[in-house]
Amino acid sequence: MRQYLSGLVALCVALPLAHGSALAAGNAAELIAQCDVLTGSPYDELLPEDFSPVPFAFIDADAANLACAAAAATGEAPLRTQYGWGRALDAAGDFVGAYNAYRIAADGGYPMAMRALGVLLAEGTGVAEADAAAFDWFQRAAAAGSVVALSDLGYAYANGEGVEVDDAVALDYFERAAAAGIDSALTYLGYMYTGGIGVGRDDAKGVAYYEAAADLEDAEALLALGLMHYSGTSGLAVDSDLARSLLQRAVDQGSTDAMEVLGAMYLPSRGLEPDADLAAFWFDRAVEGRDAYQIIESGNRFEYANAGYPRDEYAAAELYRRAAALGGGEGYYQLGRMLYDYPQLDPDPFASEGYFERAFQFGDLSYAYQVGTFYETVGLRDEALRWYERGAGAGDVGAILRLALSYHFGLAVDAQPAKAAGLYEQAAVLGGGEAMLHIAYDYYFGTDELDDYEPDLEMALSWFKRAEAAGQTDAVRYVEVISSALYGFTEQRRADKTQLN
Repeated sequence: MRQYLSGLVALCVALPLAHGSALAAGNAAELIAQCDVLTGSPYDELLPEDFSPVPFAFIDADAANLACAAAAATGEAPLRTQYGWGRALDAAGDFVGAYNAYRIAADGGYPMAMRALGVLLAEGTGVAEADAAAFDWFQRAAAAGSVVALSDLGYAYANGEGVEVDDAVALDYFERAAAAGIDSALTYLGYMYTGGIGVGRDDAKGVAYYEAAADLEDAEALLALGLMHYSGTSGLAVDSDLARSLLQRAVDQGSTDAMEVLGAMYLPSRGLEPDADLAAFWFDRAVEGRDAYQIIESGNRFEYANAGYPRDEYAAAELYRRAAALGGGEGYYQLGRMLYDYPQLDPDPFASEGYFERAFQFGDLSYAYQVGTFYETVGLRDEALRWYERGAGAGDVGAILRLALSYHFGLAVDAQPAKAAGLYEQAAVLGGGEAMLHIAYDYYFGTDELDDYEPDLEMALSWFKRAEAAGQTDAVRYVEVISSALYGFTEQRRADKTQLN
């Protein structure tokens, strides 16, 4: 409601300004034209031909809101103006206000407004995500003449959003949209053919689609081609200069991903001459306005060579450092983990441990568990145990459970069944479903080491039920088996008693 009201506030603010300027000097047609100039979509086939369209990323939200609100207030504005006002509110982050503006135009039959509603619903931007409703709006938009909605339908069929996956139908929609020059469809076809996703792999065909989309200055296509020339993939030769040119064009279209790849190109061992200042410049631009987890996701792409990115531990570390600088422990944890795996990134042999320590000090107890499991994975069980003990002392259920398992099975310590049992019970009290499951097993099978855990089906059933409620699917079968056993035993006792009487 607050966001919707903000749209109304924009209207109230716009009216006096318009009366003092545009309304005094012009008329409704001029105000409508001003809204078109500031918000006209490149995909809107109903936009008058004498207006240059404005890509969404380049909408001047403040100016557009004022202009479109004033135009709408004249009472003479077409549905196109209502759609344009929706784009302005959308660009300003007033997603509920945008939804309402789009809905008015969509209910009036404006194709691009129908498509815009589908996008909001598909992305869950300011409204509840609803793939089925989004798919319905895309269908309505396409039926009303929106060519770009064909690409949206292709994406829905390719990814199973609001409809069952059907690669053949997706390909048909993408090809129809691509034939009409829709850049997103050309780009997705490039993705499908170079990745062999839903079609037979054909690098040459995929690159051709990417190049066609790049000719339309599509940011994703420019990024993809830049990455291919950077790494020499999909049959393209390594060409750092061409990669840089393509990435710069992607940046010009607002791609932050292209900025971080440009940053990586200026780091050591890459195609361009290393330049720490330029690398820092591009990485800093790339992370502006992003939260730590978004930045870490970018770091993961470099570390694990995902999404067409080259494997580059230096770039990943740069991004993790920037995530850590925003506060919170995840960035420090990622740095610590990475510096252990790639010690060449920092000559300090204690750097990794120092970053782990800082992650833990941010107050998220789970980092002790994460660090412990990391050390356990690399075979340093003594270090793992030390971190589990720290986490257990701070009350982290994951660390308590791992500590219990260590004493149960004698991992880096002598097996101590009694201590393990106490830790399982401590973790169970804190809601640890896996700990509940271990206790249930002890009552079901019994333990030779502990007199407290003689076989006891009723106690086992109680703990298995608690573990099932805590999400432990392995407990389900035991609940069924033990319930049947106990039920059958009770019925037999009743039959025996009846016979005696």
